[in-house]
Amino acid sequence: TNVIIYSNNLDSSWAKAGDTVFVEFIGNEELDSIYITIGGEDSTSYYNDGGARYRGYHIMDGNDSTGALLSFNIDYRDLGGVEGPTVHTTSNNSYVKYDSVKPTLSNLSFTSSNMTSDSAAIEDTVFLLFDSSEPCRSIQLMISEDEINTEQNNLSLHGYRVMQGIDSDGPIYFSILLEDSAGNYSEEITNIDTFPQIYFDGTLPTIV
Repeated sequence: TNVIIYSNNLDSSWAKAGDTVFVEFIGNEELDSIYITIGGEDSTSYYNDGGARYRGYHIMDGNDSTGALLSFNIDYRDLGGVEGPTVHTTSNNSYVKYDSVKPTLSNLSFTSSNMTSDSAAIEDTVFLLFDSSEPCRSIQLMISEDEINTEQNNLSLHGYRVMQGIDSDGPIYFSILLEDSAGNYSEEITNIDTFPQIYFDGTLPTIV
């Protein structure tokens, strides 16, 4: 029996709440009395794709256990009523891991290269550092309306921006949005109306 497991997630080896996980298998003959469980939950329906090819499926929800590889079992008989051995492993080492937990941020730091830590002038660099609760497949980081590339060391991330004369004077805003390996998004983190804030002054002093 050829057996694979996969999901309809962007990464077929991961699943989040609302994703569908499929267990696909091919018998050496037409099968009957098929009973499938995925992640400990009954897969009461399956597709008969013809040619002794079948797909059981389960839509992941809040009742499923998060953070582990999904197990499965396939019980079946042939058309003559003969029971085959239970199948619970794949033939190609495929797997699906379920994650329903949003990523979170911690240890957030927003600093400036200026000698006054809450200020920045033209050519000063502002740095945004934070830790993620888990690996992420997408990181959206904005500083002063510019999208910033992030550098990562394990779960520690940082980005920076050099302030320019075209930037507007005032608070330098940032936003952070994380997407974990399964596609769960964090809450968007910003410093609008909150601390820490750094104030940019790009106006040259003059004597009048």
